[in-house]
Amino acid sequence: MRVVIYSLPQHGHINPTLALTKELAERGHEVIYYMTEEFQEKIEKAGGIFRALGTHLDIYGEAQKAINNRKDTSGLVPADALGVFIQFMAETMTRLEYLGNNLTRDNPDLIIYDPMSLWGQILARRHNAPKATFYTTYPMVSGNAMSGSMATMFGKAITPRILSAALSLGWSLLKARFKYRNAPFSPRDLFTAKEALNLVPLPRGILPNAAELDDSYLFFGPNLMPSYSHKGESLPVPSGKRYLYVSMGSTALNNQPELFKSVIANFGNSNWHVVLNIGEANKESLSAAPPNIVVRNYVPQIEVIQQADVFLTHGGMNSVMESCYFGVPMIVFALQPETNITAHQIEAKRIGMSIQPTDLCGRRLREIADAVCDRTAFKENIRIIQDELKALGGARQACDEIEAYVK
Repeated sequence: MRVVIYSLPQHGHINPTLALTKELAERGHEVIYYMTEEFQEKIEKAGGIFRALGTHLDIYGEAQKAINNRKDTSGLVPADALGVFIQFMAETMTRLEYLGNNLTRDNPDLIIYDPMSLWGQILARRHNAPKATFYTTYPMVSGNAMSGSMATMFGKAITPRILSAALSLGWSLLKARFKYRNAPFSPRDLFTAKEALNLVPLPRGILPNAAELDDSYLFFGPNLMPSYSHKGESLPVPSGKRYLYVSMGSTALNNQPELFKSVIANFGNSNWHVVLNIGEANKESLSAAPPNIVVRNYVPQIEVIQQADVFLTHGGMNSVMESCYFGVPMIVFALQPETNITAHQIEAKRIGMSIQPTDLCGRRLREIADAVCDRTAFKENIRIIQDELKALGGARQACDEIEAYVK
């Protein structure tokens, strides 16, 4: 069987597919990705076949430009991040004919697309092969409040700086609508795409809209692959103190200097051992960290989470699933509409707390971390989700369903 996968060039979208690719490849199937070059090694290591997407926009570089243009220390704000995404979609949509010709040559038995991959949706729907979606976050139903709020955020991101990219994207969508059957036309389609098989590497119990989703959605759970995480520099062995791990994820949104400064101010010389993963941020922009705080640009996250008592996260779904898998309560500093939903769910499930920018002032952050660490209810509740995760079938179950679906 030959499978073509269309996804986004971001770690949070690629990583959840790798276990599936590895399992399919081990069963003798061929898995082809169209992706940007920085993910070639990851894809090939999992047994996939890399093909160049042909898009040359440097997403992380553009995000850094947006940070520099702000001329303050607030890092990358969500509107700027979304603006970069719109630019990338506009450029990739100009490659639609090239990608379509390659798809015809590939002649796959199955097309799997991330709904956020607009080009993947369009190409899948013009091809006769069976199709499946791969959601790395919340599957949504058209017309409900969740999908409406996610679509609204696109409008808010249209600034004069990216207006030309937005107009180019709109024109590409209009042409695709006339040329291809069932081509998506609205930003809402990025969150509500549905096929006869919809792959979701999450537990059903974490979703706020689980009751809206029928049996075409396969919740098979995450597969943690430590060998694919950043290694970074070696970390000191923690002392017997409480352990806080801080990370704002693998996108350019992880550049949050105000948060990092607050962590150093709140936890320095305390009874907490802190690992501060600052991602794209500049170490030199932060004050000197005391001995109990380790500052790194990247760390092996899965190894660190297993040792932590509390995880301060941006609320990205990969990070949340890793935290749930190892039973670590969370503090969520949400940076996007999607992660705001996650923050709400974490509070509703009583497996952690969310914070706002105002909580970075004074000693509030330390008080919240102490509270999350002390509440036994958080640990008991996260154990319920942990048990659900470990009972799911993972990539093996997903591949069984895929094989049956294609036959």
